[in-house]
Amino acid sequence: MSHASSRGARPRAFFSLCAAAGGFCLSVACGSGNSTLGPPGGGGSGASSGFSSSGDSSAGSSSSGDSSSGASLSGVSASGSSLSGGGSSGVSASGGKDDGGVSPMPEAGLGDDGSSQTSGVFRHPGALVNGEQLAFLKAKIAAAAEPWTSALAATKADPLGSLSYAPNPPADSNGAVNCATLSGSDVHCKDEQHDSEAAYAHALISALTGDPKYTAKAIEIMNAWSAVMKTHTDSNSPVQSGWTGTLFARAAEIIRYTSTAWAAADIAKFSSMLKSAYVPFIQSRPGMNGNWELSMADALIQIAVFNDDRPAFDHAIAMWKRRVPEYIYMSSDGPTPVMDTMASTWNASKYYDGLCQETCRDLGHTQYGFAAIINVAETARIQGVDLYTLEAKRITAGLEVHAGYINAGASSSPACSLSAVSPDPMWEIAYNEYANRLKMALPNTAQLVKGNRPTGVNHHMDWETLTHAEVGSVGIH
Repeated sequence: MSHASSRGARPRAFFSLCAAAGGFCLSVACGSGNSTLGPPGGGGSGASSGFSSSGDSSAGSSSSGDSSSGASLSGVSASGSSLSGGGSSGVSASGGKDDGGVSPMPEAGLGDDGSSQTSGVFRHPGALVNGEQLAFLKAKIAAAAEPWTSALAATKADPLGSLSYAPNPPADSNGAVNCATLSGSDVHCKDEQHDSEAAYAHALISALTGDPKYTAKAIEIMNAWSAVMKTHTDSNSPVQSGWTGTLFARAAEIIRYTSTAWAAADIAKFSSMLKSAYVPFIQSRPGMNGNWELSMADALIQIAVFNDDRPAFDHAIAMWKRRVPEYIYMSSDGPTPVMDTMASTWNASKYYDGLCQETCRDLGHTQYGFAAIINVAETARIQGVDLYTLEAKRITAGLEVHAGYINAGASSSPACSLSAVSPDPMWEIAYNEYANRLKMALPNTAQLVKGNRPTGVNHHMDWETLTHAEVGSVGIH
């Protein structure tokens, strides 16, 4: 897949503890571990994504047996996680015993103040951002604090954040988005990319400002797509579904739980679109370089949260746990990397801690993969699952090695020559976790982050200065 062009430097946005104008109120009980920001009078959907705990699923995966999409939740890999609850390194779909380093999810229930703390299976909003985090950000912006105020202004000034933005869903192609690697086919591929980026931008601005015009625009974009979107076709369907599915789900999660403006019937229709037109393409190994599968896991976990779908959530975590060691090398792996036999790109003359499967391809695709790793880990962390520390040495080694190359504008590494040596807008979330929350020293990453604020948007890397700059552990219980 060619490294798609960025649309320039752009940031992102969010809201406060109780905002009547936005129609939402935050109820928090930090001690319970189950705090949530819920819609007035709203609960979760309890929706299923097509993942089944037994039997077959025409649009999803089965925990025992095959599905039409070829994904089985009972055998992610020989050493991967099992959603049927078996396997010594499995992840339990029921939230029970987990022998693979993933903590079980907290049960839904009441907070210490008697208020409902979950909506369905998960904390909401809880797809990459959480409710207390949004309250923190809105308060900072109200006080004209930086870097968030400038980041919000840049988001609003971007064409993706314009109130005149017009979506272009695939109404003229029988509801199909067709994207191909080799032929260069683009039937609504860029439209889908930009519309999903715009939906997320408007959802963030809506949540942070309480301006109903941005709420309406986000809803307009999402409803336009759910009215006609049916499927993805051709060779890039998995990664295209990953890049755009994550953004649509994040936007939907924010609007659903910060506003009463989105009609229940439209929410249900959008949920159905995600299940039928995205999930089938992001649940199986793609046989391509690691940024593909990681981007697919990114979309799957965000959609799982929006749809209150625990098996899909667990499957995304299983994908992540298998792929991350295949993507970033550590000397503890042995003299050569853990290999995905279906994707061979390394082309390295030597291996060292932090080298990525795609380093010797280009640093653009490498950053695509790193961004997806972090997006999955952040949403999992919000939901009570700590993937960050599970692979902390591996991930931070990768971050520091590649941030160093980008800071220096390096043309070569000890392993190979380098290309696309420029920063993508993906470093803030990782830096906030490892430097701010865990107090780890990341000098190269710190230099890169602070020299590139406010960040913009490129595919699944979106407005990170606005959402995660210096937020620390706000909302992480």
